[in-house]
Amino acid sequence: MKALAPYAEQIGDEVHRLVLAVHRQMRATRPDEIARWREKVGGNATPLIITMRPFIEASTSTRDIANRLSRYALPAVLESWISEAITSGLFNEDFVPSPKAKHLAAHLTEMQSDLMSEMWDSTDRLDQMVATIEPVIDGIPDRYHGDAFSLTRAWVALPRPESSTAFRLHHLLTVLRYLRADCHFEVLYEAELVPGEAARLDAAWRAREATHDHPLENLVLRGLVTPEGEITAEGKLYRDSIEAETNSASGTAWVVLNEGERNQLLADLAQLPDHVPG
Repeated sequence: MKALAPYAEQIGDEVHRLVLAVHRQMRATRPDEIARWREKVGGNATPLIITMRPFIEASTSTRDIANRLSRYALPAVLESWISEAITSGLFNEDFVPSPKAKHLAAHLTEMQSDLMSEMWDSTDRLDQMVATIEPVIDGIPDRYHGDAFSLTRAWVALPRPESSTAFRLHHLLTVLRYLRADCHFEVLYEAELVPGEAARLDAAWRAREATHDHPLENLVLRGLVTPEGEITAEGKLYRDSIEAETNSASGTAWVVLNEGERNQLLADLAQLPDHVPG
């Protein structure tokens, strides 16, 4: 929805900031515990257990849900995660999690819940933020259809945490982040950009060092980047249009709130710290 595109961009920035902050603070405040947890998981399976954590705990993890992560990781990388998880006995061939996987997922949930309480429990209006966002989440299945949004809908269907208001809020923000990502990847699909190309174009657009070594050839042929990987004027316009379409698509979710509710939520999220106070 174009009318809500500017809001979708603003709220998307706040959601991105807060969700990523939790991952950073986990590493910063619990380095030894995280290291021991990763050692117990072992090998390449760690990212998969982190990503699939709530599905493992809810006993709703499936290979189909894991396969949907191909939008977030290159296919070969994702396959290595899945293969390692099965080989190490964390999942069986039908992708049913083992008791060990459930124990590891529960431990990660406990660490994250404790961290969320440390970061946000002293913040005002947590209950109001949760109450404002939940109708937005509840409306996603009616507004976003098709396979492109199946991962987001799977997140919507998960039980919502009850251990603390802060952890419940973080869960809701994670769902919103997946929704925006699914909107973005659907736009990229329409633009005929494969994940590796999209990552290289995005790095050039943001003037950041590329984290993928996907070949530039197709992007160069389309006039979007130079052979050195720098974005062209045409490439900037093209990537700007992708961002605008992403904002428009993700804006549809916010029609359930009035303008006052949307603005209050944005102000409330902006005051949440992205680190443990003190």
